[in-house]
Amino acid sequence: VIKKGILDGTTDVLTLDSIPQTFTHLEFSMGGITTQASMTRGYVYIKINNTTTSIYGYVGLSRESGSISQHANLAGSGPSVDARLGAANNQANSCGNYRCTLFNYKDTTLSGKTWFSESGNNDGSSSNYDVQQINGGLWLSTAAITRLDFSVYIDTGNSFKAGTSYILAGWK
Repeated sequence: VIKKGILDGTTDVLTLDSIPQTFTHLEFSMGGITTQASMTRGYVYIKINNTTTSIYGYVGLSRESGSISQHANLAGSGPSVDARLGAANNQANSCGNYRCTLFNYKDTTLSGKTWFSESGNNDGSSSNYDVQQINGGLWLSTAAITRLDFSVYIDTGNSFKAGTSYILAGWK
């Protein structure tokens, strides 16, 4: 375990910096809810080394209330949407989970860093009852990853609700 904690309801961006370079892979997990309103889910974004240039790519599948869709962005700017948790209304108090594994995060010879993420939640209602998402991501940089930012939907003052918990771990 590198770092873990429970958020107090005021955090809109969780910054994990000074990541030790002693492991091969990183794994980030979160369980919680966002304050994002008027949605069936709360988006979670990832930003690596505070980079906002167009070097983020992803491809993935989503299932929302029984409908399946695919999504891709091969040259997006950071932060990049990576997960879905429960939100403030349709899935209020429906805790979601998010797990992201970043492979070879300290390697400086590869032309990019890859990650794999899964997320989802379920509120048990007859409509908007579940959201699941799976993504494969690529950050096109040879730099070692030393900082990760995880943020809630980025256009207004949303946050992770109090009690949302996280853990960042490294493994070889």
